[in-house]
Amino acid sequence: MLSFLLKKKNSFVKGVGDIVVPMKLDIKLPLLLVNPKIKISSKDVYKVSVKTFNQSLGNEITKDQIIDKIYNGINALEIPAAYLFPDINAVLNIIKKQTGCLVSRMSGSGSTCFGIFKSEELAFAALNSLQKIYPEFWFYYELLEI
Repeated sequence: MLSFLLKKKNSFVKGVGDIVVPMKLDIKLPLLLVNPKIKISSKDVYKVSVKTFNQSLGNEITKDQIIDKIYNGINALEIPAAYLFPDINAVLNIIKKQTGCLVSRMSGSGSTCFGIFKSEELAFAALNSLQKIYPEFWFYYELLEI
């Protein structure tokens, strides 16, 4: 997985992080990260997870497959993380209820969650609203260009 972090390019990572496929989709995603500062141990999440994960996309990944995964995919670790830390579901619902949120999902094994929005304006509105309601959370916004 370290090689992925060193490349500084948008990539689709498969396997256990050992297969890195650079991608250029020419799309922009208004992305809001929300971290409720819940300490989650990846080891604990994996212990309670189902040992099977999402079906592989195969070796040849198309632009359409990646876009479908962005909007319709799941994070197989979300349910086990929420089992251990029910507040994860609350954070996901808070994000999902924001005007213009298209996707609300947990990142990795938690506790950072994210929302993808219809527009930058709606993402900024969500950011401003959530920062006022949850000043103890950590937030980050970026127009993610893939």
